[in-house]
Amino acid sequence: MIIMTDKLPEFDLSNAKAFGNYNNVSTSFEDGLEKSIMELASQQKDLLMSDILSRFGNYSTVHKQVKRLVLDNKLVLHELTQNSILENNFKMQQLRLTDPDNTDWIDLSAQPCLTCPIFNECGLENPVSPATCQEFNQWLGEEIEILNDEDHIEY
Repeated sequence: MIIMTDKLPEFDLSNAKAFGNYNNVSTSFEDGLEKSIMELASQQKDLLMSDILSRFGNYSTVHKQVKRLVLDNKLVLHELTQNSILENNFKMQQLRLTDPDNTDWIDLSAQPCLTCPIFNECGLENPVSPATCQEFNQWLGEEIEILNDEDHIEY
């Protein structure tokens, strides 16, 4: 026997705010995760990596998204203690929004390593290394020149 009712089923919405307060639907999970992380970073001045992991979960997708935001210069990662990244000490890794007006801000997205076809073969002990890479040294020289020029600008 089927009983008809006008009452809609109730859903558990206890974790509905885990991904922010957006009015627009994200086109992908990664896009929604990025927006949520950026929103969290804008709300908390001293955001730790452990805060992000406790909110969104300790998943490889979350780690990859944070790395992508750092490489895209949307976030800056500071180690509060030495080797906190190597030791996976997430309570000692602070994330902050970048400030493009800051003279120390470098556009890493232009770095040639990100598009290098032999990046996996690169290393300090290998024949291919940052010390011998002509493209990397040229890019680094240009970045240093830009920073030096900014230091000599009179305001």
